[in-house]
Amino acid sequence: MDKVDNPCVKECPDRTSTCHGTCERYIRFAAWREEEREARAKRQAAKAAGPGLQRALKSKQRRERQGRK
Repeated sequence: MDKVDNPCVKECPDRTSTCHGTCERYIRFAAWREEEREARAKRQAAKAAGPGLQRALKSKQRRERQGRK
């Protein structure tokens, strides 16, 4: 998923006390953030596991960028 900027700003005309649960733009941003957190956790786990797993993870990421599994 491409980077999504946080749509929640002070001057937002649609801002309410419950807008994070109903705002489509914020829901899309929250999903992107969760994907980023999971990817970061995988990278950190790979660094802790050693060079063999790091190489495997980089190969997997390369294949995904190329559209392969």
